[in-house]
Amino acid sequence: MGSLHHVSIDPNHDFSPLVKHIKEMKDTIESVHGHELAGRIAQYMSTLTVAYFKKDDVARNWRTKLGTIDRANSLAAEFAGTHLGVWEWEVADVANFVTVLERERIVAKMGAYDLSYQGSTVPDIEEKKFLGVKWHKIKHHEEEFESGKSLRQKLGATKMDISKELLSKYAPLMLIAMIYTLMKAALKEQSDKK
Repeated sequence: MGSLHHVSIDPNHDFSPLVKHIKEMKDTIESVHGHELAGRIAQYMSTLTVAYFKKDDVARNWRTKLGTIDRANSLAAEFAGTHLGVWEWEVADVANFVTVLERERIVAKMGAYDLSYQGSTVPDIEEKKFLGVKWHKIKHHEEEFESGKSLRQKLGATKMDISKELLSKYAPLMLIAMIYTLMKAALKEQSDKK
């Protein structure tokens, strides 16, 4: 808990202490209990870390943002006792954190297709037939482990989620600017007629 608090109030916004602790924990568990359990626990710890720092949905929505001014919008801000100077993660910060976890090989990047994955599951081989042509299809058991892609989907940090957040953040400003220019042009046209 102390490490989370220090990172949340650090003005540098650095993931490295969190990633270091998660990697040390994963390596220790992996040496004793194996890769599969260590990967699962590292993924749980990553999810809890994101839950601690991530700003709540009410504070990120442009329609309800005014009601969240001057209050704590994440667990990090609540434990710090103030919302000032606390690092509350947006969706892009969550995506960057998962990317750092993938880079450090704490979470597999591609799941079953990643060479760093050392799971013991054997894929199923199905034989398919169409118009007399036979082929084999390999089906991996992806529900047994997490990858960076599935972690992003679970945490709401996919490219689609990032684009939705950017759109919800900047679309009202663009709409206001567009209405302003249209009204300015209409008023100018109206005054030119007189």
